[in-house]
Amino acid sequence: MKISIYPLKPNDIKLLDQAQTLYSVDFRAIAESMKYEIASMWKYENLTPWLTRNKYVTVNEDYCLINYPFENKYLILDKAADAKTSVYKRLDVCMPEEIKKLWVAVPHPDADRLARVRRLKLNYSYQSFRKRNNKILQKKYLGDLTPRWTIIKGREHLNDLIKSKGDGYIKRAEGSGGYAVFKVSEIKNNRQFNQLLQQQENSVRWYCEETVVGTPYSIQCLKEGNTIKIFGFAKQRVTEGKHFSGAEILDLRQLRGVVKAQSIKSLRRLYPLLKGYEGFFGIDFILKKNGEMKILEANIRLTAVTIPTLLNNMAGSVGSKFREDNKEANIKKDEMVLTVDMSNNLRDTLSSGRQSGSLNLTQKILK
Repeated sequence: MKISIYPLKPNDIKLLDQAQTLYSVDFRAIAESMKYEIASMWKYENLTPWLTRNKYVTVNEDYCLINYPFENKYLILDKAADAKTSVYKRLDVCMPEEIKKLWVAVPHPDADRLARVRRLKLNYSYQSFRKRNNKILQKKYLGDLTPRWTIIKGREHLNDLIKSKGDGYIKRAEGSGGYAVFKVSEIKNNRQFNQLLQQQENSVRWYCEETVVGTPYSIQCLKEGNTIKIFGFAKQRVTEGKHFSGAEILDLRQLRGVVKAQSIKSLRRLYPLLKGYEGFFGIDFILKKNGEMKILEANIRLTAVTIPTLLNNMAGSVGSKFREDNKEANIKKDEMVLTVDMSNNLRDTLSSGRQSGSLNLTQKILK
């Protein structure tokens, strides 16, 4: 395995330039449950055109509110009455015949079914996604690089944790972005937690992880063949200790010392899960005041910071700020709207960082 550090741009990435391929983004599989109706999931469907040029891409009708810098061939899939309805269920009626491959940024069981029925080559199956993103399995590979943790062995064990009133978080083995994460001290009468626990199939496990106090960061990576390229480094904005709300895209040259060494070490330890995988992924970690670093998890898929980082790199910017769920009135002139949540009238934006000259972020990308 070869590891390199380089500020990749979308046009550097071969997997984004495949012929006869339909490119798609659907984040529904990372939610607490695909049975929940989450209206904000519509916004992620319009991220695909930021990645590609002159390719078939899926979008919904809100795509026309976004000023994409490059041309693509849009497959416009109108939003369904039910926000649980995936891109791939709506795709079945309008697939161009020339498409032979389906590229998914985040797998979904509906994508697997669509690929099977239409005999399309699929880049990433839902079964593989579940295995690679199992946090308990990741922690076993990470060993001492991750905070102390223990598997929850049934209801009695869980009740003992509640009674202890100890510190820490209860997390689901299959979870992401703050979904299915609960403070030990707050779960006793937490209706959401109890509903989620009851809904899960028996194969889904939970664990308790110690609290690590520090600043949250992430690295953004791409795996192609046996090479892993670290192309982004970000300081995250996290609310309530678990909900991601944005990030500052840092200069890759700041990835040095202990942080660089531990990041590379974590990639080597996680390699058994990455074997055979081609695509984007991110690793989240906490940097403590004493300089110690603890790896929290790997998200082996396109993450919320992937596209902002690639755009930051295109602009040659340093310190661009990605913000989720902005009110339109709060958006500044130099902020680029990446996607729109019409259900809640919110925007995800990227603002210019420190860069030479007077051009804004959009102008730098188009230059």
